[in-house]
Amino acid sequence: MKIKFLGALLVAALTVASVAKAQTRTPLLTERSQNQRARIHEGVRTGTLTHSETKTLSKRELKLRKDIAKAKADGYVSPKENRKLLRKQGRLNRAIIRKKTNSRNQY
Repeated sequence: MKIKFLGALLVAALTVASVAKAQTRTPLLTERSQNQRARIHEGVRTGTLTHSETKTLSKRELKLRKDIAKAKADGYVSPKENRKLLRKQGRLNRAIIRKKTNSRNQY
């Protein structure tokens, strides 16, 4: 009897844990964040980003990563939080494009 009870308790705990983890999965946010980080590093490597541009973009990207972690901290990323984070990522994406394609180069 105790074994059945403990087995049912274990299954319930695993179900709750997997549901909580599933609600914080944000593959689009994670993938875009990684791509943006790579694009910033690529801009530094090729010289299309100056030191100050890199510093500004890195700070914005770090702030975005902290916002994503903060949204995931409660175990659930609401649709409103997700839209807000995607909007921030879009703005950062446009900033990276603008700064990489302006006439300033690293010497």
